Amino acid sequence: MNGFDMRRLTTVFLGTPEFAVPVLDMLAESTRLALVITQPDRPSGRGRKMAPPPVMVRARELGVEAVQPEIVKGAKFTQFVSGYQPDVIVTAAFGRLLGAGLLSLPGYGCLNVHASILPRYRGAAPINHAILNGETRTGVSIMRMVAELDAGPVFRVGELDIGDDETAGELTVRLATMGAVTLRDVLARLDELVPVPQDTAAATFAPPICKEDGRIDWHRGAEQIARQVRGLHPWPCAFTFWNGAPLKVHTARAESGAGDHAPGTVIFHAADGIRVACGSGVLVLRDVQMPGKKRLTPAQFFSGVRLSSGSFLG
Repeated sequence: MNGFDMRRLTTVFLGTPEFAVPVLDMLAESTRLALVITQPDRPSGRGRKMAPPPVMVRARELGVEAVQPEIVKGAKFTQFVSGYQPDVIVTAAFGRLLGAGLLSLPGYGCLNVHASILPRYRGAAPINHAILNGETRTGVSIMRMVAELDAGPVFRVGELDIGDDETAGELTVRLATMGAVTLRDVLARLDELVPVPQDTAAATFAPPICKEDGRIDWHRGAEQIARQVRGLHPWPCAFTFWNGAPLKVHTARAESGAGDHAPGTVIFHAADGIRVACGSGVLVLRDVQMPGKKRLTPAQFFSGVRLSSGSFLG
């Protein structure tokens, strides 16, 4: 229909982390946002105190009704959401699958903002895996949700280049903004856009990241480890061991060289970095952190520990 007015579109939003906040802001500004659904408070920080997710914090700031249910499947929850009479339900990094009843509830369906160019990198951690795998380009996809994970037809895709030194955290910020803008464009034309089915044969997957994924294997190539440092920052963060204690690596770069040094050997250290031999090439550690300590430059690190050429990490 002509003259489609987003401000008359009643929406319900499900999201949890920082990535979802720009989408929440856009819905609050451009639609009749009736309800926000996010995950329960979780332990956070060094003291492991209970803290609300970023979406809950922002919903309170906006004065939007928000709930944090433990269960989001089943007839009872569907009935609860139906009371808000949503025209469309939107999700962005919510972290849980929706039931069939909820998927079929709104007239315009359920839309998801996914941080990859579908059908590549379906799953929980598309941003991390794009960097880990050395992709140079990624984006966001606005899709209509179906029962199968991230398999629904796609309304629109936004694309951008991944910076050579960009971390997962930095890329998340850019993709979050792009996701909100791309979703707004879709919602403004929801009465006329026709989603395109995905090519299932081309699908790849991005499983959840765990803390152990950050452990550095020095037998791998320096380029791979450098991507690991970028792709797992700020969480869980790449790490190795020094004198039995974990040593986080916040920033690093790959160089050629290493010669006959065994992987994990400290070849040389200077103010610009700690050079460590890898399976191929050298990794230059630029920004490291010991347990319970602040982040340190190489010069600061060497002023407090006895690490010399020939030492081993790992």
